[in-house]
Amino acid sequence: MTFPNIDDVKKLEKLLIQHPDKYFRCECCEGIFMKGSTEEQMMEEYRKNFPNDPERKMPCGIICDDCYEEILEEFDGFKKKPNLMMEYYKQWSIDEG
Repeated sequence: MTFPNIDDVKKLEKLLIQHPDKYFRCECCEGIFMKGSTEEQMMEEYRKNFPNDPERKMPCGIICDDCYEEILEEFDGFKKKPNLMMEYYKQWSIDEG
């Protein structure tokens, strides 16, 4: 495993602070990336990929493309198993009452 150069990390941290509209921190890997889509485009994709969650009740965050692809592979595509993510969330949720 290779680690990023500390100077590059510091530059990315600074860009994230200065331009939160252009950069984001991935919720999964915690890397910092430049946004490639608007929030509206991301929400449209979410609604397309998760049609059984129109109210967006599942917790979600912004993730990078690599993490997104990994999640889709891991669950064999949410479209094939639309209730799988909710089952997974219920299994691991700490806020179940």
